Amino acid sequence: MFLCLDFDGVVVDGVDECLIVSWVAWHKQKMPKDPKTVLERVPTSFKQMFRLYRNYVRYDGHFIVPYILKNNAAIAIEKQLGFHDFFSTIDKAIVDNFITIFQKTRRQFRDENPNAWFGLHGLYYGIEAVFDSNQQLFIVSGKDKESICAICDENKISINTENVFGGLKSKVEVLKSLYKQANEQKVPMVFCDDNLPNVLESKSLGIATIWAGWGYKTQEHLDIAKNESIDAHTVPEFLKSIENIQFCEQ
Repeated sequence: MFLCLDFDGVVVDGVDECLIVSWVAWHKQKMPKDPKTVLERVPTSFKQMFRLYRNYVRYDGHFIVPYILKNNAAIAIEKQLGFHDFFSTIDKAIVDNFITIFQKTRRQFRDENPNAWFGLHGLYYGIEAVFDSNQQLFIVSGKDKESICAICDENKISINTENVFGGLKSKVEVLKSLYKQANEQKVPMVFCDDNLPNVLESKSLGIATIWAGWGYKTQEHLDIAKNESIDAHTVPEFLKSIENIQFCEQ
């Protein structure tokens, strides 16, 4: 079986790392010796807004939205579509510049203070069992490949680096390619993601898709999923579903 996983929101919870990196990048600051002090400086109201909009993020560029919004207090985003509509109004050059600084800041944080950086990527409880399932494993993620591989190595998670697809703005083409390979090998393919739009896109391709309910989501996502007959799985439910697929293959 091809078992394909998103990373942030499925394997690890990295929301505080994203907040620290984006805050330092947006304000063009230098990363402090103790990066966690950034969290102490960030206003509580902004932390709440950032964590709300994290539910809508699909790649690094989207992290700019709360920073633009904090200067537009009259604008309130309450739905996934509103988030993406607002993002589309931001000048592309501004977004591209932010992404460049964001990625540079993350690299510096990871390279210069690895212990603190790794400490901000806690594995979801029980998820490491997925990597012992003897399946063909793939990571398909918006997070950069170098960071994914570093976190896997730190947690003694074994995965072929060639099977890590990172830094994606959209996952469609990678999923199409993997699905084609799975069909050629005559094995099933399962994709697991916490971002509901990614789940819906994957299902539209005919791929068996599991929604990681333990990741980032909103009430709107829960309502849409209910209408689409999509269940929000827990980690144990996800692991059980993998076992069932393995059983059916035998």
